[in-house]
Amino acid sequence: MIIYNFWCPNSGCTNPNKKRNFQITLLENEEVRCEFCGMVLKRLGVVRNNYANFNPLPPVEKKRLLKKRSTEHYHKYIKEKKEWMGRAAITGE
Repeated sequence: MIIYNFWCPNSGCTNPNKKRNFQITLLENEEVRCEFCGMVLKRLGVVRNNYANFNPLPPVEKKRLLKKRSTEHYHKYIKEKKEWMGRAAITGE
């Protein structure tokens, strides 16, 4: 499930907030209608909120997720530099 921002294109929409922005959790290709006027809502973008995905997880899942992030970070930024520093220390470069 992904949370999207939507906008109702109907200028006569009876939305009490008058903002016409909605945050709805749904499947990727699902069509959404305005609950006030019934028009098809236009998707504006995805809401990125990592805390919403992380906080409700049980401790075992948090540990797994943090280990995965740490490993990805290591392979992306640190591994090559660490290997170079090890070779440089051995060969005296």
